[in-house]
Amino acid sequence: MKTELDLLNLSDAPRVVLNNAPLVLALCQVRFSSMLSVTDPASLAAFQRDIQSKYPVAAPVQEVELLVGVGPNDLGLRGEQRRLPQWQFTDQDDNWKIVLSQDFLSLETRNYVHFDDFLERLQEALDALSRHIQPTIGTRLGLRYINEIRSGDLHNLDWSDVIRPELLGPLTDKGLVGNTSQVVAMQQLLLRYPNDLGINIHHGLVPSGTTVRLRPKEESPKQAFYLLDFDIFREFSLPQALEMDSKAICQYVAMYHKMIYRLFRWSVTEKYISTIEE
Repeated sequence: MKTELDLLNLSDAPRVVLNNAPLVLALCQVRFSSMLSVTDPASLAAFQRDIQSKYPVAAPVQEVELLVGVGPNDLGLRGEQRRLPQWQFTDQDDNWKIVLSQDFLSLETRNYVHFDDFLERLQEALDALSRHIQPTIGTRLGLRYINEIRSGDLHNLDWSDVIRPELLGPLTDKGLVGNTSQVVAMQQLLLRYPNDLGINIHHGLVPSGTTVRLRPKEESPKQAFYLLDFDIFREFSLPQALEMDSKAICQYVAMYHKMIYRLFRWSVTEKYISTIEE
């Protein structure tokens, strides 16, 4: 029986420890059927107590959802905004964050050494979710990795020495871009597979800045970077809903992580990998 991993027909690159990995954000989100227990102070407090040792900083946030529908007394369209409550829990360094809403939980980090650390934290968060919020029907599971390869970290390599030519495309033509003072090149690749599996890839050359939220007192980088943004997800619908079991979900996430690693190693050259290996 084929798994999601088999659908991505790329070579399984050997795992290496990267000393200067370009990862700027890893994010996993689990969506589930709406749970009003998130708005119950007792349930929310119990969830917080379970994770407080690693995520001591808690704050409410508001997500605005735009609803468009037909007005009750006419045939015109009307717009309505609804504010959905969310809670975010972070560590003191703002490196790790859990966001909890009525219909999703997400874990994100800007800094981890091994994927097992990420997976362990995800299972802890899901176990707390199961104990205190108790969702039963999962609707979507996604894993996203955002990499920003900075020009200042290339050790005198050109972009053609770092990114495979199939992605660079016209950027490899010196006659076209050799004398430019600035280049912006972005591309979106959307791949869809059986069983409602999807892969979204955003990649391209960006002149400066970053694609992730800046933390307090953090300055926006000035160097150009090549973006490799991989988002793998699966939609679940009845009767094939996602079982809200932490171990089962983590198995999916581990498989998606292998797929993302294959995509990353396919996207970059061995010459570049040799410069960031430990």
